[in-house]
Amino acid sequence: MNLDLKSLEIFVCVVEEGKISKAAKKLNRVQSNVSTRIKQLEAEVGKQLFVRSARSLQLTAEGGLLLEYAKQMLQLREQASLALGDDTPKGILRVGAMESTAAARLPSIIQTFSHKYPDLHVDLVTDTAAGLISRLADGRVECVFAAKSAADFRFASKTVFHEELVLVAPETMSHIKEYEDLENVPLVAFEKGCAYRGYLEDWVKLHHIKPSTILSMNSYLAIISCVSAGSGFAVIPRSVLNLFRKAFPVRELGTPSEFKKIPTLLMWQKGPKSNNFAAFSREFHI
Repeated sequence: MNLDLKSLEIFVCVVEEGKISKAAKKLNRVQSNVSTRIKQLEAEVGKQLFVRSARSLQLTAEGGLLLEYAKQMLQLREQASLALGDDTPKGILRVGAMESTAAARLPSIIQTFSHKYPDLHVDLVTDTAAGLISRLADGRVECVFAAKSAADFRFASKTVFHEELVLVAPETMSHIKEYEDLENVPLVAFEKGCAYRGYLEDWVKLHHIKPSTILSMNSYLAIISCVSAGSGFAVIPRSVLNLFRKAFPVRELGTPSEFKKIPTLLMWQKGPKSNNFAAFSREFHI
């Protein structure tokens, strides 16, 4: 089997775009050329990679397996190119982070880093802790900031921040004085996969608190605005609460001992570092 990296690059693009026509447009190729390269790749591996329909392409099990290897091979090509080229950091460094970290912790760090390396652009994407681990595992980002470590031998990590999670409630809910008063009050939380939501769900179970419902949000701005408007209680990282509390007043209920010092880890795949990530990691004394 002689896998061509260009064919693998086209294959990954087709998967990500979902259609031959969209991939062809993104790759600046004619549609027939993309279709031919996919057929040639299928012939090379001796497996059907897609189930084709009139509307879309669906990966077969074999296609999904090849996708994981293809992403790793393309990432290694990029890392080799950077490692063997000019040592000056340049190009793109893909970083993943929880929304709270991206909003409250990273702006000044990235600004300082960008001044040091003006030819290097930091491409920052936010996701839940679970989503970040997935992105790191398949090579879509080079490092992530996550609140929980993955038990995976492929990853190295270092604690770079600590967060205090604060329980907050609407100012209008004056009857809430003890944690037990949160019984049957709606819980406003980040969407599933968020590490902080996991901490909170464990805490309410431990204290036998049953919220009336859980309202899932995809940003802390939405969470704190809903709490401020009277929708329910939540936990907010202190660093994020400090950003929004003037615009959205809420009442602090305190910080449970379990929430006082939650680590945020910088995680990356083990092995040689690219010049770009090596420079970035030095900002955290790695």
